[in-house]
Amino acid sequence: MRVRTSRGSGQIGYRLTRRRHDFGHPLPECNPVRTFAIWVLATLAATACIVFPPAAHAAPPAPRSGPVMQDALPLRSGARSGGTPLATLTQGELVEVRGERMDYLQVWDLARERGGYVRAGAVRTLAPTPDEAPELLALVRFLRDRSGSESLGLGVAAAYLKAAPAGTITAEAFDAMGTMAERLAWRTNVAATNAANAPVRPGEPNIAAQLEVAAGLGIHFASLERDAHVWLCYDGDAFRHVAAPAPTPEQSARAALALRRPDCIADSTPPLQRWQADR
Repeated sequence: MRVRTSRGSGQIGYRLTRRRHDFGHPLPECNPVRTFAIWVLATLAATACIVFPPAAHAAPPAPRSGPVMQDALPLRSGARSGGTPLATLTQGELVEVRGERMDYLQVWDLARERGGYVRAGAVRTLAPTPDEAPELLALVRFLRDRSGSESLGLGVAAAYLKAAPAGTITAEAFDAMGTMAERLAWRTNVAATNAANAPVRPGEPNIAAQLEVAAGLGIHFASLERDAHVWLCYDGDAFRHVAAPAPTPEQSARAALALRRPDCIADSTPPLQRWQADR
């Protein structure tokens, strides 16, 4: 700290702060008992951390989801039959299950990003785990040849591919997906051809909604013009995966025929591309 000196000296002095050890007072001696007690406590704390490690937090459960099992399922604003319909769900659409109230499930519609309530029996709740894979594959086998349930079968097949462990997926799942997608395209063409003479019967699955569900699952269709009509064809992506996991002869033949259908080749296709498609 600066202080003034006597007047006229022209110097500035400094006042030093006194400290005890500067004037002969020794530093306080360490207490050996206190030091030993601190060492014992530190040793016990370190030993406890090794012997009793902190419990790891359990991983949060995998979110439950499931496909819609029926057509024209209303997504309601409340858990009651009189709830306001917010949207109409189609079989095969995947919804996330977030709760349960009475006979209703609280779900989140992934496609429309909207929540609501549906009847508990209208959604098959599942978790995408390896334990669910065999049951999902059995359900795919059941829906493979069930006409009118193509979008549901495609949704279950997509859930199986997500749940099955790596290295266990066979050609059966891809063969089933290709078969169902091809049949959905065929049903669309038949419905378009007979639309004028045979209107849609009550209770018949909505083909347009099923096509939308299939598109949301990554199933693509090509539109060709034939005789002033639009002809829908499956692009065959699932059949191209059949050859990878050692298919059976029947599965290989089915995939080869599906990828070389002459009615799914545009009339304007150049000869070279036709030849490449037939190879």
